[in-house]
Order: sequence, then structure tokens, then C-alpha cells
Amino acid sequence: MFKTMRNSLMLTITLSLSFFIAACSSTNEITYTENPSNTPQKQISKTLEKDELPKKKLKSKKKKIIKRKTKKIKKKVKPIAFKQETIINFNNYNTKYISNWYPRKAWAMRKVSHNISKKIYSIKTENGNKFLHASTVKNKKTSIAMFQFTNKTNKGTQLKSAWSLKKYPFLRWKWRIKKLPKGANETILSKLDNAAAIYVVFKKRNIPFLPWDWQPINVLHYVWSTSQPINTAVERKFDKFGIELYKGKFIVLQTGYKKNNKWISMKRNIIRDYKNHFGKWPSSNPVVIGFHTHSDKTKSVSIADYDDLIISDK
Repeated sequence: MFKTMRNSLMLTITLSLSFFIAACSSTNEITYTENPSNTPQKQISKTLEKDELPKKKLKSKKKKIIKRKTKKIKKKVKPIAFKQETIINFNNYNTKYISNWYPRKAWAMRKVSHNISKKIYSIKTENGNKFLHASTVKNKKTSIAMFQFTNKTNKGTQLKSAWSLKKYPFLRWKWRIKKLPKGANETILSKLDNAAAIYVVFKKRNIPFLPWDWQPINVLHYVWSTSQPINTAVERKFDKFGIELYKGKFIVLQTGYKKNNKWISMKRNIIRDYKNHFGKWPSSNPVVIGFHTHSDKTKSVSIADYDDLIISDK
């Protein structure tokens, strides 16, 4: 009986110790769960605890992109500035006639009285602006041109300075026609009339003892034609004593009545035109420039206006 009691006591003590050891060891034991990353459950718990804490607002390291509102700004196109010199300003005239220009009978270049040229050329005013008016109504039989010297001659020049093509290669002007000579045609000499023409004269060479108006010349004629298409170029020559005294190129810039009674602005590169029509560069600067409105060949009437005759660098 004593043995039985002893065995029961020993069993009780053994079980008590087992429970005590189990209770103590459970606080340090790490258990694993079915975790794909095999992360200890304690570590997962700590991670969750961190995630559950209130998040602090962190400043983004990324630069803020500011969308700028683009306004459509219309760029003002500035007019191209160019250096220029006015050959003739009709607003400076207090008279009705350009008395400081020279009238000549065309082709023969003979002197003509101002009283005759006044019948064709006069200064008129329109909307406060003065311009040169040309009409052959009172003189249908005589072809008269008005010209001015542009470089050194025995007559001098009305320009502030001589016309240098290197400095001013361009010629600008405005013109308009009101009546074209009926039946005129630049390709037929007997019908060679122009309502409006601007001409530029070059000396080919100097012949001793001959006056300037008998020297051999090349002439660019810019014309408003009655019948020929734009860009038509017609050549004319005049020989005397076996010497070619005159060679002219009639270049059609405007034609017909399509733009009648309208001011048309023109611009020509004189150096380029000379090279294109005479086959070489000009050896000297122009000596004369002029206006020419005539209807003597067709015995009809030509009426035209001219304004703003300018030389420029562009």
C-alpha cells in the first residue's frame, strides 16, 4: 500500500513538472505557418503592426510639372527696312510742271521746248498726294520723253548723289494707266507706242568729241503694253556711220486694261536685268532715267500716271 501511494505521488509530481516546463517554454517558441516566403509569423506580425500605424505625408522627390498655358501670339510682321533715295518727289513741286527735268524728242534725242512737253506732262493732286500725269490728248503726233541725269555728265544731276548700282541696285516706282494706245504693238516698229514707260540709260563707251546724247547707249525700257504678254522682251537698234549708237530692250511688265485705274507698285533689279538682256554686267552706272508716254505711231491716245520713283538697296 505504501508503494502504491509512493507511485501515485511520483506520477503527480512528474505531471506537475511537465505542465510547468510546457508553460514556461511556450513563451519562447516560434511557430511557422503556411507562408510562401517562409517568413516567421512573429516577423509578419511586426510588419503588419507597422503598416497599421498612421502614415506620415512624405514629400515627393519628383519635380512638379507645371503646365503652362500657351497663348497664341500673333507675330507682327515687320516691313523689311531698306536704304533708299528718291529720284523725284512730286509733292515738293509748287508748280504744275517738272521744269527741272529735260524734254527730248524720243529716238532722235533732239531738244524740245518745255512749252511742247507741258502739253503732255503735268503735276496733278489726288487725295492730298501729287503725281506726274501724262496724256497725249493735246499732242498725238510727237513722241516726247522726260528725263533726268543720274550720274556725272556735262549737265550734272538733280539727285543728292550719283546713282551707284553697287549701293542701290533696285529701282522702284508706281504707275497706273487710264487709256492705252489703240492697236499698239512693241513687236511692230510702226506701232511701237506705250501708255507708260520707265527707261534707264547706260553709256556703252565714250567716243571723243561727241556730246553725251550722241554716245553709244544701252537702254532698258520697262513698259505697260497694249497687246503683248508680260515678260515679253523686244530688241531695237539704231546704227549710224557703222556705229551702233542705240540698243534698247523693251520689257513688258504690265499689259492690257485688266488693272487700269489702279496704282501698281513695281520693283526691278537693274543689274540683273542688264545682264539678262544685254548678256553682260553693266560696265558703268546709269547716266539717265526718264518717263515716256506716247501714241504718235498709232495716232491714238495714251493716258497714264507716275509716282514714287525710288532707287534702293533691296
